[in-house]
Amino acid sequence: MKTTLVLLATTLSVCFTSLKAIDKTPKTATYDAKSCLQITGIVTNDEDMQPCIVELISPNKAIDTVMLYNGEEKFEFILKKNCDYLIRISKKGYLHKTVAVSTEILTLESEIHYFEFELSLIKETEITKLNKNIVNNPVALVHYNYQSESFEPNVEYSSLMRKEMYNLHDNQFLTGKENSQTISTKCHSFLALSR
Repeated sequence: MKTTLVLLATTLSVCFTSLKAIDKTPKTATYDAKSCLQITGIVTNDEDMQPCIVELISPNKAIDTVMLYNGEEKFEFILKKNCDYLIRISKKGYLHKTVAVSTEILTLESEIHYFEFELSLIKETEITKLNKNIVNNPVALVHYNYQSESFEPNVEYSSLMRKEMYNLHDNQFLTGKENSQTISTKCHSFLALSR
């Protein structure tokens, strides 16, 4: 099954700081017995042709990095079953964005699932319009849904982040007094509930 999602207009992290040496050789998908999800992302900010760095991060370290050059906008990772990941997208002059992915599946199936999403980054100059208390939180949480038997985003969390990112306090989840620690706790709660 292929699930497609367009993730729009929320952002993460502070500004892009430095480039490190990265292997520029194109990689092909490598599956093994623990593989469960092929995740593909499309970054739509290519008007300035700046390189974009996409990192796959496990709880302890970056485990894979892809550079997107000259308007290239698509990246792909193969994720292992029963792990938590962050996908961080960075580009000079833009705020980072992060997507959290949980591949916890409590079944014995060995099927490879597919999930595709699209996002755009926000220019650093736009930070004055954003809620600075939550710019470091993931913009989306992706998890396995047992009813649909596919990977899906947590729509409630994404909606919450969109509203809070742009200081739209007309939602039922947060009050003006909640800080970034509370938002972070909600992120972890949403992940736990999605399992």
